[in-house]
Amino acid sequence: GHQLVSVDFSQVEFRVLAALANEPQMIAAFAAGHDLHDVTATVLFGPEFTPAQRRLAKGTGFGLVYGGGRDTLARQAGVTKTEATIAIDKFKRSFPRIGRWSTSVTEAIKYGDPLVITATGRRIPVDRQFAYRAVNYEIQSAAADIFKGSLLELDAAGFGDHLLLPIHDEIIAQAPEATAAEMAADMASTMSGRLGPVPITAAAEVIGAAWGDKYQDREVAHA
Repeated sequence: GHQLVSVDFSQVEFRVLAALANEPQMIAAFAAGHDLHDVTATVLFGPEFTPAQRRLAKGTGFGLVYGGGRDTLARQAGVTKTEATIAIDKFKRSFPRIGRWSTSVTEAIKYGDPLVITATGRRIPVDRQFAYRAVNYEIQSAAADIFKGSLLELDAAGFGDHLLLPIHDEIIAQAPEATAAEMAADMASTMSGRLGPVPITAAAEVIGAAWGDKYQDREVAHA
């Protein structure tokens, strides 16, 4: 008589990045409710971008978030290293504060105390040899702190007994079938908030009576 529900943060790493770097184009995109990867693809390739160009734009952004470079982007997006280099350069020119913030974070590790201190006070040591990793640590640690804070907020709001499993930036819960959709929406509302000027949003979905229901629907759609 119960349904599984999923509540998932929307592009939380990029929202954290926009807030940390105070990048106005990204902040405006999120404030307007736009999909950042569509916005990035438009900035890089124009409004008539292709699905392949969107994948490249998305990969360029994730490369920055996860510390990947030209070779990784070329391999994952299925493009040449030259195309990957051009995309990265365009991204940096289009979102200049991202590049400046990333450089400042990296140089602080190279020439200062090799330590990332999160907004909640966690201390993460960084090997100077791999100073670029500090950019990833800054973004991922802040996103993780937001997620952990949301778990506490959900428990305080009375959802604790329904929570089953945290998965990266997604929470799986269960609820009686008659109230599953309403509870999922209430959970998403509880998890949503702001990080400085950037809205942090979560999306709710009723999966079904079993975990496999989510993937069965996809298989039917592709049949």
